[in-house]
Amino acid sequence: MSSVTTTPRSFVPGQAAGQRAQAPGAGASNSMGLVTIDPVRLLRRYWLVLAISVFVGAVVGVGAHVLFARYAPRYSATVTFVVEGPTSDPRTIEPLDQGGQAMERFTGTQVALLTSDVVMQAAVNNPDVMRTQWAKPYLNASGQINTNDAATALANDISAGPIALTNLIKLTMTAGTAEDSAVIANKVAQTYLQDLQKRSRSNTSERRDALGKRLAQIDAQLNAARESVKRIVDENGIGTFDQALSQEDMQMRLLNESLVEITKSTSALKSLLEKGQAELAKAGAVVFPPDIEQEVDRHPIVVDMNGQLFNLRVDLRTLRERGFGEDHFSVQQIKDRIRSMEIEIEKKRQELLRSFFTAQLDSYRTNIKANEDQEKDLRTQLEGVNTRREDLLRLKLQKEKLDTDIERLTIEQTETRKAVQDLDTVSSEAAFDRVKIAGVAQTPNKRSFPKLPIMLFVGVLLCSGSVTGLIVLREALDQRVRGPGDLALIPRLSVLGMIPDASEDPARPKAVEVAFKDHSSSVVAESFRQIRSILLKRMNQAGARSLVVIGGMPGSGATTVVSNIGMALAGADERVLLIDANLRRPALHKVFKLQDGPGLGDVLTGQATFDSSVQDSGVPNLSILTAGTAANRAVPERLGSEVMSRLIADAASRYDRIIIDSAPAIVSGDGLSLASKCDASVLVVRALNEKRGMVNRLRSTLAELRAEFMGVVVNGVRSSAGGYFRKNIETAHKYHSVQD
Repeated sequence: MSSVTTTPRSFVPGQAAGQRAQAPGAGASNSMGLVTIDPVRLLRRYWLVLAISVFVGAVVGVGAHVLFARYAPRYSATVTFVVEGPTSDPRTIEPLDQGGQAMERFTGTQVALLTSDVVMQAAVNNPDVMRTQWAKPYLNASGQINTNDAATALANDISAGPIALTNLIKLTMTAGTAEDSAVIANKVAQTYLQDLQKRSRSNTSERRDALGKRLAQIDAQLNAARESVKRIVDENGIGTFDQALSQEDMQMRLLNESLVEITKSTSALKSLLEKGQAELAKAGAVVFPPDIEQEVDRHPIVVDMNGQLFNLRVDLRTLRERGFGEDHFSVQQIKDRIRSMEIEIEKKRQELLRSFFTAQLDSYRTNIKANEDQEKDLRTQLEGVNTRREDLLRLKLQKEKLDTDIERLTIEQTETRKAVQDLDTVSSEAAFDRVKIAGVAQTPNKRSFPKLPIMLFVGVLLCSGSVTGLIVLREALDQRVRGPGDLALIPRLSVLGMIPDASEDPARPKAVEVAFKDHSSSVVAESFRQIRSILLKRMNQAGARSLVVIGGMPGSGATTVVSNIGMALAGADERVLLIDANLRRPALHKVFKLQDGPGLGDVLTGQATFDSSVQDSGVPNLSILTAGTAANRAVPERLGSEVMSRLIADAASRYDRIIIDSAPAIVSGDGLSLASKCDASVLVVRALNEKRGMVNRLRSTLAELRAEFMGVVVNGVRSSAGGYFRKNIETAHKYHSVQD
């Protein structure tokens, strides 16, 4: 019997199956599937039901066999065909692939033809078939057969297919009588061979006509392609397209180089023109180019005037050498003439400079216009070259395509002519000559249906399978928490560990609430040690000192977890205070055999102080604050008061860990109130007592409160029916006993 998923693999008691240590508040991922079902447990639990279902299935199978054998027997007759491999295919012009693919395709085609509508309709109209018992339901009053209905029924009763690793095809006919199955199988085989022969002869004639038409088409296409190639070459006067394209590429390259040079020259002239125009247009003195300055200075008029100026300066120097003073009339007269000449010379130079500069700018304009005209002409030439080149490329591609078509058509022409010549030879290996009957159908002497072993198997399978399905469905719909594996189905839920049922612990702890103290080597105690390690790590990571332990349902064992975890933490040198906040049904004072008051209720009402209420548990490092006297426990609302907050803060300053026992969450909101005041929270559920939906709701609620949700402790987990869990418990017990 199979299951939806397997149960968790072997594990040490107290460690959650399929779980790993996570940061506080982190959820556990489910890698175990949707439903955890233990097949061995189900087998042990429902073995009698399954055994009865097998017996009932066998009875049903025998009864069905008897009924079918008497009222609806079936007989099967078989015709075998042998298929021979051809050397060529009469319906194609290509050689036939001698490999298995061609043979496989041919065999598949014949199997399809065997059961085709044409063969079925022809077979049911055969006189021998019409006389069988099988055909009677399809005959009308005049003895004529309903061809369509009979052919459809025959197609359902007949089957055909190749026999693996052979060249054989098997045709099987199943009918209500042995004689009918053999007669109809043989007639269908004969009808198929007749149809195959007819198809083959018709195909040969049709193929010959088709090949002749195709050959004429190829000849016409070849002539047209060759004429097109000749016309392209003749009309364009081209020797080779590559040579013509090379010449055009060279011409294009030269034109582009000339165009670049002209463009550079035009750009330089425009730049000079713009600078000259800007210089003439400015308000101040014009700065003329050095070449213009030099040309003006060489002008005859300027040269003559500079000569006259030079002579005047010589005369002035002579008068000074002769002793004439600067105030002498002759000196003054010559100096005036010099100044007048200098002014006249400069005026003449400016006139000539502006005239020559303007003429130079005009020459720039003329050259720019000439360059632009030349550039336009070059671009026109480039467009012409590019057009001729594109035409050459188009003609080249056209010719290449025509050459390819000519090559292809030439090959096809050769193959087609060969196919026409070989058609008569090929037709001798037509399909009807390749398929032959290897063995005719014989009248069967045994029924093909029913067969007792098969009917027994089907009956048992149906009954036991149905029962098994119902059992698995019932288990899958069971939402009860049986172990950590069921909690793995809840998203973002971390399992701190599990506590086995005390009755299955070989140490047999009498009081499980103090198993850690009284039976330190028990499996239960070891489970609490493992939980302590994980809990300490997560509380340290979260910086938590106060922890509230909340049971899901009454009887979940929250008090047992609180007392044993408290003792386990105390054994790890942690100063621990246990607070019994279950004011409705307190139990810690009974566990440690202490006075019930004064306690928490008395402190909250102000009837007692914290120091006077804390009691020694008798376990080193472990103190107890009981629930208090009955009169002061009557108002559990005080658990959510500010007084409770101060009490927890005061306790945290004196102890390393404060663990609070609270009432079950399903019947009281006390635990949730305490969770809003503590650093961390733990949920305790008892196996087979709480459902996954309730656990999920409590997880969501606790995750939203102030306390960091540490995870879930599964209490009272019983061993599976398979015994592997019990085996692990016994092994752990022996190991610890040897140590003791």
